[in-house]
Amino acid sequence: MSKAAPADWRRWLGPSLRSLPTMAWVLAGAQLINRMGGAVRIFMPLYLHQALHLPIEMVGWLLACNGLGMLAGAYGGGLMNDHWPARRLALIMLCGSAGCFLLYLCVEQPILLALVMMASGFMDTGFRPQIHRLIMETCSAESRVVAQSLNRVSINLAVSVAGVMGGLAASHDYRIVFILDSLTSALAALWLWWALRRHAGQAQAAVTRDTTGERHLQSPYRDGPLLAFMFGSLILRLVLEAIYSQLGNYTVLHYRLGPEGFGWQIALNGLLIVAVQIPLTSWCSRNAQPPLLMLAGALLMGLASAMLPLGQGVVWLSFSTVVWTVAEMVIMPTVIGVVMQRAEGRRTGHYLGIYTVAWSVASLLSPVCSSQLIRYFGAERMWYANALCCVLAMPLLWRTSQRIQREESPGSAAAEAG
Repeated sequence: MSKAAPADWRRWLGPSLRSLPTMAWVLAGAQLINRMGGAVRIFMPLYLHQALHLPIEMVGWLLACNGLGMLAGAYGGGLMNDHWPARRLALIMLCGSAGCFLLYLCVEQPILLALVMMASGFMDTGFRPQIHRLIMETCSAESRVVAQSLNRVSINLAVSVAGVMGGLAASHDYRIVFILDSLTSALAALWLWWALRRHAGQAQAAVTRDTTGERHLQSPYRDGPLLAFMFGSLILRLVLEAIYSQLGNYTVLHYRLGPEGFGWQIALNGLLIVAVQIPLTSWCSRNAQPPLLMLAGALLMGLASAMLPLGQGVVWLSFSTVVWTVAEMVIMPTVIGVVMQRAEGRRTGHYLGIYTVAWSVASLLSPVCSSQLIRYFGAERMWYANALCCVLAMPLLWRTSQRIQREESPGSAAAEAG
């Protein structure tokens, strides 16, 4: 029994983490340090509503300003890493984030908050295409899924810590949250700068790769199947963003729990991803294709949304958190895997920019749409509407992901090359 167990775990985990290049671990470490201070985004709705006493509608618009900055950073970050080294851009974005968090200590007027939130959003999502690009540059096609899973584990391990620390800090003074986030961004920049200098050869691996041929010139903006797939994924992301942006206040008002209760839900989400993400991704990659995984993820996300108004108490809330966390674990690696597969040999930065833009559009639209739905129809109907959107997105995700799989299969690629 003791001899069989390690072999079972090796089959369950798939490719060994030890096969990953050093830079994959460096990037995961940078994400871990940076996201340990990710409590600002988690607790910003509570800060704006409870500490600054802004109405829910104003909170939604301010969060939308953050989403607008994220949209600009996502697109700009993707475009820039087709022209400048991703490693340099990553350092710029981290240092900019550290500065933006400190600015929150100085402003309380809505107009100034809107400007700071736009700048903060730009730096936040401008960092993400650089990480994806560095993973593509330093990892083989076979190890990218594992590297992305390691990346997500690092992020969510950090988020679980940030949720608890942020909840405790917010209970005393929200300004502590901003100071902690600024510090972790600065430390992440320092770590990445040191590691990139030490492993400069790996970090520059892609500079020598071949980018010739007609495929490299193909524009993602004319890639109909990918754009349709990203639209369907955007719907799911809108629902996930609604959970992140509205669940904090809903936890206080409907479940009668304080900020600590919401913090523990975020911690539960992060710890589940840390424990399950890599084995689940490995199992899914061996036993299911992206179309089926997208259907399963959409179904679970809709179920979690519909569950939220139906119960009371911390147990029911935690159960719903488990459901939408599993949906998130299925959806996120599948979407980025499809995009990376499609981007291989094409205009990579533009493809990664579109991927990050889709997530930023969700951050822009979801807080406004969900807060307006709550205002006019109530929170319960907002959650039910989210569940319906997930169901409606399922046919589109099925058809587009199937087509991309067919076109990017080895046989199809060989025929195109011939």
